[in-house]
Amino acid sequence: MSVNLRRPILVGGVGLSFSLWMMQSLHHSVAQLGEFGLLGAIALGGCLLLFQQKASKKIALSPISSSIDRATVEKAIAQAESLINQLEAETNNQDAGVQLRQQLASVKLL
Repeated sequence: MSVNLRRPILVGGVGLSFSLWMMQSLHHSVAQLGEFGLLGAIALGGCLLLFQQKASKKIALSPISSSIDRATVEKAIAQAESLINQLEAETNNQDAGVQLRQQLASVKLL
């Protein structure tokens, strides 16, 4: 199930234009280092990003130490209903809201 949110394409276009401008301006200043210097810098940046992503994916799971009462569950369900309403207001896909409401109703039965 995918939900398409309406977001302006302007942000993507401006970001792409800025990155192309930066690449063009950096190309002239890095030209003295040669192609291998630029490729090495790109490879180094990619390796750093890869190692940062691996480190951030480690999540310590611990068992729930406190008991969950009915009021906490009802509050979470109410928050989920408000998020579903907000999602329906932002999207054109009404089927997603219906499916989410059905899943929420099945949770309420448990």
